[in-house]
Amino acid sequence: MGCSGIYADLTNHMKRVRNLKLLFLLTTMLLICKGILFAEQNGAVEIANYTNLSDKQKFQEIYKYINNYKYQFPEQAFKYANDALVISQRVNDVNQIIKSKMLIGSCFKVKGDYKTAIEQMEEALSMSKLEKNDSLQASILIALGDLYGLISKYNVALNYNLEALKINKRLNYKSGIAESYHNIAIVYYYILNLEKAREYNYQALKLYKELKDTSGIAKSLSNIALVLSNIDSLDKALYYNFQALDLFKRMGNEEGIGNAYTNIGITYINKKNYEEALKYLNSALTIFSSGSFQRNQLLVLANLSNAYLMTGKHQEALNKANEGYKLASQSQFSDLMAIIYNLYSQIYSRMNDFENAFKYERAFVSIRDSIFNEENRNKISELEVRIETENKSIENELLRKTNRLQMILFVVAGVFVIVIIVILFYRNKSKQQTNKLLEEKNKIISEHNLALEKLNMELNEANVAKDKFFSIMAHDLKSPLWWFKNVTDLLAHKYDELSKEKILEITKVLDDSAQTSLHLIENLLQWSRSQSGTIEFIPEKINLSHVFKHIMAHHRLHAEGKNIKIEISCPENAEMIADKNMLYSILRNLISNAIKFTQSGGIVKIDFQEDEQNWTISVADSGVGIPDNEIEKIFRIDIRTTTLGTAQEKGTGLGLILTKEFIERHGGKLSIESIPDKGTKFVFSIPKK
Repeated sequence: MGCSGIYADLTNHMKRVRNLKLLFLLTTMLLICKGILFAEQNGAVEIANYTNLSDKQKFQEIYKYINNYKYQFPEQAFKYANDALVISQRVNDVNQIIKSKMLIGSCFKVKGDYKTAIEQMEEALSMSKLEKNDSLQASILIALGDLYGLISKYNVALNYNLEALKINKRLNYKSGIAESYHNIAIVYYYILNLEKAREYNYQALKLYKELKDTSGIAKSLSNIALVLSNIDSLDKALYYNFQALDLFKRMGNEEGIGNAYTNIGITYINKKNYEEALKYLNSALTIFSSGSFQRNQLLVLANLSNAYLMTGKHQEALNKANEGYKLASQSQFSDLMAIIYNLYSQIYSRMNDFENAFKYERAFVSIRDSIFNEENRNKISELEVRIETENKSIENELLRKTNRLQMILFVVAGVFVIVIIVILFYRNKSKQQTNKLLEEKNKIISEHNLALEKLNMELNEANVAKDKFFSIMAHDLKSPLWWFKNVTDLLAHKYDELSKEKILEITKVLDDSAQTSLHLIENLLQWSRSQSGTIEFIPEKINLSHVFKHIMAHHRLHAEGKNIKIEISCPENAEMIADKNMLYSILRNLISNAIKFTQSGGIVKIDFQEDEQNWTISVADSGVGIPDNEIEKIFRIDIRTTTLGTAQEKGTGLGLILTKEFIERHGGKLSIESIPDKGTKFVFSIPKK
C-alpha cells in the first residue's frame, strides 16, 4: 500500500518531527488508495464514433472514459471533460454541469494542479447544495477530502470526509459509507493516529466484503498492511500485502500490482531482508516506468536508493537518488523533494562527503520548516472555517426568529386594524401586548449575543492555552531527545577513543536525560487523562508511612546526589482516605520539586497532621524560594514558568499543575508559603468528609 518507512537511517528525523514522518510514511499510501481506478484497459485512446453520438450518449461515454483512462491519457481526458461541460451547459442540465466540473477537477488533479482542482470541486459542491443533491454532494466531499489531503491540509480533509460519511449514512448508501470509512482511515494515517486508521480500515474492509467489491477489498488490505508495518507487525503486514497483490493480479490492475510490490519491498527493508526488497522494488519500477505514474515511480526509486544504502552500495544508492531528483524537480510535491534531499544527506554522509551532506541537510530542514508553518496555518484556517460555520448557523437561527417575529407583528397589526374600527380599548390592549412581546424577543436576542460573545472568549482562551501547552511540551521534550541522539552518535562512532571516565560521564548524561523525559511523559499522560475525564477516582484507606517509604526509595538517589537531608514527621500508623495513584503523584511531584530547588547540603521537611475535619501534609525546603509575582503563574498551563533547579535540573511545571488538580479532585486545597533565598513550603489539606 504505501511507504511504511522509506529510510531506516531517517528514523531519527521522523521521530523528531511528526510532520516529516508523514512525508516518508504516507505518500505511497495515497497512490494506492486513489490509483485503483481502471482495472480494464482494453478501450481505445478515443471514444469510438464520438461525433455520431447524441449529447446524452456523449456525456455518458465521456463520464466512463475519464473515470477509466484519465491516468493513461490525461490530455485526451481533459479535452473530453471540457466537452462534457459544454454539452451540459447547452442542454441546461444542472446535475450534468456539476458532474462535468467534478470531471474537470479530477483531470486537474491528475496533472498535479491541485489548486484549480479544488476550485472546480468547490464550485461543484456549492451547486450540489443548491440542488439539494445529497448523493452528488457526498461524492464531491470525498473528492475534496482527497485533494486537501494531497496538499497536507489534513484537518480540512478529515472534516470533508466526515461530512460525506454523515450524508452516506443518512442515505444508507453502503458503497459510499465504505468509501468514506476508507478515506477517513487515510487521513488518520496522515496524522499518525494509527489506531483510528486501523479501526476505520477494518470497517471499510467489512463493508467491501459485504458488497463483494474486489477493488475495495484490495485497497483496504493494502492500507491495513501499511498500518501493521508501522506498528512493527511485519509478518502480518506481509500477509495482507500478498493477499492484496493476489487480488490486483486477478483484476489485471497494473498500478495496484506495482504498489503492492512496493509495499512488500518496503516491508522487507524493515525486516532487513534487502535481497528480497530489491527484487520486489525493481518489479514495481518496471511497472511504473511506463504510464502516468510519476509519483509512484519516484517513491520506488527512493526506496531502492535506501535499500542500496543499507547494503553499503553507496554509488548505486546515489544513482537512484539522482533519478528520483529528476522526477521530483518536475513535480509540485515539496514532500517528495524533501525525501530526495534527506537521501542525499544520508548518502553523502556515508561517503564522507560532509560538505554535500550538510548542504542537503539544510535543504531538507528548509522544506521541513515550510511544511510545519503550513500545518500551523492549516489548523488556524480549519478553526476559522469551523467558527465561521457555527456563526452562520447562529445568524441563520436569529434570522429565522426575526422572521417569526415579523410574522407575529403582521398578524398583530392586522388584528389591531380590525379592532381599532370596533373599539379603541382593544387597540390599546393589543398594542401593549405587542410591545411586551417585542421586549421579550429583544431580550432573547440580547441573551444569545452575550452567550455567543462568552463562547468566543472561552474558545480563544482555550486555543491560546492549547497552543502554549503544545509549545512547552515540544520544547521540553526536544532537549533530552537531542541529548540522546548526540550521546548515542558519540558512542557509536568514537567508543574506542573514549576513556572509562568519559563513558561513565556520558552514561550519567543519558540517565539524567532519561529521567527528565520519563518524568515529563508521566506527568503529561496523567494531565491528559485528567483533562479528558478518563482517570478514575477511587478513594481508599492508605497507610502513609508505607507511601512515604515508597516515594523516598524513588527520590533517595536524587537527594543523596545533592547531599540533601530529608526529614519525615509522620506516625507509623498514620492513615488517610484518598485515591492512592493521585496521592502518590501529588507527593512525588512536591518532593521532587523541593529537592530540585534546594541547594547541596540543604534540608527538606515533610510533616503530616490531622484534626477532626482534615488531613494535612506539608513539604518544606530550604531552597531558593519563589518570588511573590511568580507564585500564581505556576498553576497556569498557558504561561511557561519552568526554572532550572540548583543542579541545573530541568522540568516543565506540569507536575505542580497536575498536583493542584488532583488535590482539588479530593475536595482539598493547596497553599504556598515562600521567601526568596530562604525556602518554600507547600501545604495541602484533604477533608475527611
